[in-house]
Amino acid sequence: MKFILFSIFIAICSLTFGQNSKSFYIHLQDSQTNEPIPYAHISSKGELVAITDHFGNATISKSSDATYRTTCIGYKALTFSSEAFSLHKKTILTLIPDQKVLKSVTITPTTLEDMIREVYDNIPNAYISKPHLLSGELTEKYMDTLGHAQITSSAQLQVQKESYTRKHSKGEVKIDSLSKTYNVANSVYTQIYAGAHIPHRFDFVMKREEFINPSGFNKYDYMYLGEISLQNRKVDVIGFTPNSSSLVEGQFKGKIYVDMMEKVFLKAEYQYTKSGLLGNPESRWPDQRLFITEYNLSDEGWYFAYTWDEAVLKSKNFLLSQYFKTKSIDFDTLVNWSYEEKTHFHDVIEKKAGDSLIILNDMPVVDSVPQVEFSRTSGKLYKLVSKLELGFGIQIYTLMSNELRATTTLNYQNDQLNWDESFHISPITIGVSGMIRYAFMSKCFATFTQAENYNSSVKNKHWDLGLLYRWQFNSKRPTYMNLHLGYAEFVSRFAFDKQDGVQPFFKQKNIGMVAGIGYEVRLNPRWKLGWQYKYFLSLGTKEKFYLKEKYGIFNIFSKNHEYSSELMNWSVNGETQIDPIYIFDNHSFDVSLIFSL
Repeated sequence: MKFILFSIFIAICSLTFGQNSKSFYIHLQDSQTNEPIPYAHISSKGELVAITDHFGNATISKSSDATYRTTCIGYKALTFSSEAFSLHKKTILTLIPDQKVLKSVTITPTTLEDMIREVYDNIPNAYISKPHLLSGELTEKYMDTLGHAQITSSAQLQVQKESYTRKHSKGEVKIDSLSKTYNVANSVYTQIYAGAHIPHRFDFVMKREEFINPSGFNKYDYMYLGEISLQNRKVDVIGFTPNSSSLVEGQFKGKIYVDMMEKVFLKAEYQYTKSGLLGNPESRWPDQRLFITEYNLSDEGWYFAYTWDEAVLKSKNFLLSQYFKTKSIDFDTLVNWSYEEKTHFHDVIEKKAGDSLIILNDMPVVDSVPQVEFSRTSGKLYKLVSKLELGFGIQIYTLMSNELRATTTLNYQNDQLNWDESFHISPITIGVSGMIRYAFMSKCFATFTQAENYNSSVKNKHWDLGLLYRWQFNSKRPTYMNLHLGYAEFVSRFAFDKQDGVQPFFKQKNIGMVAGIGYEVRLNPRWKLGWQYKYFLSLGTKEKFYLKEKYGIFNIFSKNHEYSSELMNWSVNGETQIDPIYIFDNHSFDVSLIFSL
């Protein structure tokens, strides 16, 4: 029996080794102090293949006869081949400190701030100046702070970005494919905020982060760290730290890589500091939050090439690394993705029961540990909000253009009150409108619209509740055609002059069905401009005449005294009106600005 169990154990170990033999494991350390070197770059054939993590560790896909180069500010570059790796255990490499690179020098006659300002002002000229689509791969790796890999995810993404002509930080991300592997040694930090929007959050040039923005220079101290070779270019490395003497300190510290010949920012390595109480709450990340971002050159200008992010929270046994690399660029005005195609931000990892698994870490094979299965799901609130559309604009509706004169005599509290007033009805009334829609199917919406004008004597308002069906046209800028059908009410109210502390009102309500057709065009990933025409079919008219009496402290309470509408005598354009007057004229138009996720 023992022999059988031992054989099974050996077989599982062999399988585990086989599964992990596709990668090499590296530990990078200082040759003098043996301290780990975090965030060093490892490249092969000019392409970045890995970045060491907070503990100086990195994983490289196995490749025979490959040559690698390791670079890190403050250390001499190291070149080595794949023959230096050892299978099934980490390969320890050492870098030699390069003191001369770290020596601070003074640049004259131009100050460091002047250098950065010159490059900052050149952003609209040097970087891509029109909307574009990045296609690339996002890799996300969760580890505990002992170095055990827990979850590895890989996704093919499309990233919609605005131009670099102005400060911008938003966009849409679509996920094309997703794969995950799990190797769980212990409990996982239950909520991991995924980095599907990394290509926007860490684009420090598009966001005009304060450490490159002249308006934020007073928050930082800058120092020159030397000149290195990057992308076959000679670049200047400028370090920055929060200025402790500033009233409001900067919330970052790090390095900027600047090509003064092209006047571009090629790269930045920066992290949140413990300061920044008046800034981003993430600046107070407990342990470490580091970002590395680099840009490459295309025919249309410089673009966002890759970014790497790492979050460390030792008290929660939490380490999350995220990496995005652009593989191709497409130039398109805008792309409209459906709800199902978009990557959901702030995904939640849910823990489920699983089978047992033998794992292989940096240590020898250990006892069986419970395997945990995870599934990504979007928050319920985001799912709800993403199906809503909100709009506001103006409502234009046509009325019967008339000169109306109203007279009436009635008894109120044993007093005889007389009114004789004239009203002018314009052929067109313009009101402020608001709209809300909810997508219960991919092309069908439940919709509610309300509009009201603010004329003091004659007030008109309307609301409708209905269904909307949408077609989308294939074009560079997404456009839509809408059909609308619903129930509607149009109300006109006449306010008379006060007498003896009471004010009369006459209200006419038209109820019926409304049908409409509309056209919308998307301005950007969040906003649309819409036009709509509606035809109203009246199914009935109700009239109401009443006196409104105010009472209480500051007249905050009111009471209506209703009378028969037949007490009101109307003349239209000087002629006595026998039939009920009709005010609304069937047609309405609206122009709206619509917000949608």
